[in-house]
Amino acid sequence: MYLHKIYLLIVILFCSGCLQTSVGQITAEKQALNELWDFNLPDKDESKIMLAIKYLFVPQVVIDANKMRQYISDERFSRFRDKYGDINAVNAIFSKSVKECDYNLKTALFSCLFSVLDHRYVTFKAPLGSTVNLPLTFETDSSFIVRVNHLPKRLYDDSPNTTVGDRDKLQHFFAGAYLAYLTDLPKLVEIIGNLIEWLEQRLVVDGLDDWRDKRANRQGASFGSALLYNKTSIPSEFIGSEKQEE
Repeated sequence: MYLHKIYLLIVILFCSGCLQTSVGQITAEKQALNELWDFNLPDKDESKIMLAIKYLFVPQVVIDANKMRQYISDERFSRFRDKYGDINAVNAIFSKSVKECDYNLKTALFSCLFSVLDHRYVTFKAPLGSTVNLPLTFETDSSFIVRVNHLPKRLYDDSPNTTVGDRDKLQHFFAGAYLAYLTDLPKLVEIIGNLIEWLEQRLVVDGLDDWRDKRANRQGASFGSALLYNKTSIPSEFIGSEKQEE
């Protein structure tokens, strides 16, 4: 009788030890994961005069967006993406933006949008066969190339296996999220996104009415709307493959 009790006690203690070890391992892994994506950005070497000018005349949203571009360009972000995958890297971009923007989700989504743009400019068709370039960023060539090369590109099961992949879908996703968060009208945002795709094919050089862009718009809108009711929502809960509608 006593032997059974002793045996049972040993089993309980052993299982408790295993459980504590497992919980400890999970906690350690989570801490390591946080340390990998939530690293501090180095301060730029700017004079006091330049800092004063920046904070007096440059909107805070622009400063926040530039911080996020710096974050994506950092080699530590690239290592995080290589180790944990592109979808987790998208989560990291959003989570870091939320933190950098003092947990203001509207500003965070705006910063995400402008930090993932993968074109230097958009070329519009103009009369008489001419074109007009609309700049999207004023980064140096080297800074732009580094940042764009670090952008997550494998977002869907059907993402192209190319150097570019689906990195352009990030801007569609965060644009949809930003507009839906502002309006709480994801269906309207989806309609606007579809209209933009229709106009892109007609007004932009090499523009396409791409159903995969529409998918990213729609999923981003769902994400932005969800954030209004659940502030712990993350992009990976909404980015997913859908078949092309017939």
